[in-house]
Amino acid sequence: MFEQMEQRKLAAQKLRQMWQGNLVIMISVIFMVVVVVIMLMSAMTNPFTMYVGGGLEFTLVMTLLSTLAMTVGMIIYLVGLYGLRNVQPEYRTAFQCWLVSFVLNLISSLAGEGSLIASILDLATTVLNLVVLWLVLTATNRLMEEISRDDVIQRGRTVWLLNVISTVCAVVVALIPIEAAAGAALALTISLAALAVSVVADFWYLGYLGRAATALTENMW
Repeated sequence: MFEQMEQRKLAAQKLRQMWQGNLVIMISVIFMVVVVVIMLMSAMTNPFTMYVGGGLEFTLVMTLLSTLAMTVGMIIYLVGLYGLRNVQPEYRTAFQCWLVSFVLNLISSLAGEGSLIASILDLATTVLNLVVLWLVLTATNRLMEEISRDDVIQRGRTVWLLNVISTVCAVVVALIPIEAAAGAALALTISLAALAVSVVADFWYLGYLGRAATALTENMW
């Protein structure tokens, strides 16, 4: 019994850490999008100020800071995931799959954008990231089953469904020939839909991690 309580305590701490890392990533992404939008609006309304008045340098600095913050958030998230490796076997496998995904992403970058190898590796990375999520959700939902938190489990299922839809859209876009105007328009439409679903999925996943950590903490008392 004591060992089980210690395991739940560790799981709550690490899931909270994953939540914190995910939160940092999302805030960084939102901030970067806002900066890019402001940059584009400034370039359209007053190009001289944008390029001569220091606007471009400011935008580059803000973008760099956002990228650094995203990197920090990812590290925090991965530290939390790594810390869960002994709680459930799926957590360990998820971390290993993420490492493989990271390596494939590096190889894809070196292969050059637009090449066949890069496209195949990007597709494999996308699918592998979905596998990582499935493993995390499976392990976390098992912990939720132990404490009878069906509400959190249901939220996890919704997260999974949204991410499957987003991934399928991404795969479809990768397979659409965009040489023709019709193909490009279709790819753009599906990409925007996938982006919208992905944003919703990210918010739901953030809430899922937070609720799971809170549920485990409450169950210890």
